[in-house]
Amino acid sequence: SGNRENIIYDIEIIPSILSTTFNNRRAVAVFDQNKDGKSNTIHFDNSGIQFQQLVGKLGDGVFSLDGSIDTTSGVDGEFDLTWNGPSGDKNLFAVLPSVVGDTLEAIDLRAGRSDLPDGKVLFEGEDWSGLGVSFTGSISLSDVSISIGIPLTKIMGMTIVDGRYNKEHLSELKFVLKIDSMSALGRHVSDIDGRLRLDSDLQRIVFEKMRGESTTGSVSVDGWLAVDETKQYEIEILIAGVD
Repeated sequence: SGNRENIIYDIEIIPSILSTTFNNRRAVAVFDQNKDGKSNTIHFDNSGIQFQQLVGKLGDGVFSLDGSIDTTSGVDGEFDLTWNGPSGDKNLFAVLPSVVGDTLEAIDLRAGRSDLPDGKVLFEGEDWSGLGVSFTGSISLSDVSISIGIPLTKIMGMTIVDGRYNKEHLSELKFVLKIDSMSALGRHVSDIDGRLRLDSDLQRIVFEKMRGESTTGSVSVDGWLAVDETKQYEIEILIAGVD
């Protein structure tokens, strides 16, 4: 009839390839078909949309997505996201909050691998035009490199992300990079305390009490790196025993 509220629908889609653009970054997902007994379907009905254990490739990495969007009263969605692949893959940057993707590009994250085992995406709102979105997850880094005015290589560590948006505006963000070990200025540095933290107000990555040990003595890093278009930085590295 002409009353849309009385229309009952039940649609199931088995995707093969999905290409879309988030935050001016393109993401291309290729889905596995019937792999390991996974459902790998997108289901639409009057209650909303269900993403049923989607698995496949996102860029050069492998990913999984599982969750649902309830539209019976407003919009209420929750998704579990996992990903494992090359650290510099822009497809991963595309599905992360835009400021996180911008930050990872600003520090020139590359080489090695990244693993996101516990990504969680939540969003809610009265309708699609005014959604509040949040993302939380911990990305482990293995043998990666970044550039902060000087190259830091062979990094083993963890990036912790907790961000919230409202109508595409950042309302709250926690972005912390904790490094367990790395190579800097030709020295292997381990037992590292401190962290790198994103100050979203100043648009800077700030080094907070970073200090580690090398075979020639302690190494400390202080300063900041701008993540805006200026790419300015002010970094001081002190090595014990070196004038």
